[in-house]
Amino acid sequence: MTNKDILHELDVLIRSRYSLIFLDAKEEKRAEALLKLLADQGNGQREGR
Repeated sequence: MTNKDILHELDVLIRSRYSLIFLDAKEEKRAEALLKLLADQGNGQREGR
């Protein structure tokens, strides 16, 4: 699964307003970096409104 696929899947889960998302990752630094990237992208979308 590519980073783009993972980001899309996480974005869908977050936008669906799940109360809990469990992230099991072997590469903690990579997972953290992807979550930060997703958060930054979300901040840019909200600022554009």
